[in-house]
Amino acid sequence: MTRNPPAGKKQKEKKVTVRTIAEMTGYAHCTVARALADRGNVAEETRRRIVRIAMESGYVNKSEPVVALILPPFGREISTYNTSLIDELVRHLDREGCRYELIPESMVGKLNEKLLNGAISLCYLGTLEKQWASLHTIPLVCINDYGFHLNRIYSVSSNDRQVMSLLVEHLLAGGRKRVVYYELHSSTKNQRERKAFFLQKAEEAEIEIVPLPERDRNWGEFVRSARIDAVIIPAEDPDLRIYAQIREQGLRIPDDVELIHWFSRKITDVLMPGQFSPGQDFPELARQAVLLMKRLFRGDEAVHDLFVDYRIFQSGTLSSGAEGNPSALPRVRGRRSGRTRRGRGS
Repeated sequence: MTRNPPAGKKQKEKKVTVRTIAEMTGYAHCTVARALADRGNVAEETRRRIVRIAMESGYVNKSEPVVALILPPFGREISTYNTSLIDELVRHLDREGCRYELIPESMVGKLNEKLLNGAISLCYLGTLEKQWASLHTIPLVCINDYGFHLNRIYSVSSNDRQVMSLLVEHLLAGGRKRVVYYELHSSTKNQRERKAFFLQKAEEAEIEIVPLPERDRNWGEFVRSARIDAVIIPAEDPDLRIYAQIREQGLRIPDDVELIHWFSRKITDVLMPGQFSPGQDFPELARQAVLLMKRLFRGDEAVHDLFVDYRIFQSGTLSSGAEGNPSALPRVRGRRSGRTRRGRGS
């Protein structure tokens, strides 16, 4: 005789295993195992059917989690930013025992055909938010983009407020009071927040922001005639044309004018040694993104967005002046909220 569970107690749900899926689909255990692991010789139609039934049944692969790395379109160039992040993400996923798949943003709709535990996105401007809720039930961690917790989207971002405070302090310490702020891109969360924080801090410090030169104007001539103290390019891939034109005018970098851009190994330390150069902490961004994803795997409730402090590099090494002890662990700050910011069109 079957007994009903006592009142107030939920009947324990039966764990869905590979054997369970084999019984439901009628395929051999080894075929189901290969299909769920996306390995071995399994017909595509068979694999899709097994994966669909596994997803509908609530099957979760906890022994070897699989994470999708969602990548933006690279066009003709792959930036230092993307390659640095991908390299660190792969390293940390391997360390945590996770498999990964590289998925272009244009193929996000195909994720429903794969058995995944979660996804980490390098895309910008919340482009996944609108379709994520309707497409997927897996958690998503965005790097340097907005979170949307109602749709299980969380973020790990570089701390742009912190770095702009350090930058303004550096300009003041060097007596740099006439600067140009030249952004290569203005469409990302980071670029918008960096500019807003910098303009705020610069105004408080009474630093003059000089308008950009005309499009075809020689940067060296402009810097000399306008008596510019510093040119700020808040990105990892600098415009080397500016560097060359300033040098052609006989101006010394950084003695006569500082050319400050985000640290890029083998560029900053070779062309502009000794420069003050903020750098995103890619190893820590990746580590925190993977650890946050693992907490979401486990269903942890105390989960929130995170900020990772920048590091300051000079001569290719960590500077001890901006962050204190160079060997100290990076500072990671949390932000709790049900929704961070919409950020659409702002």
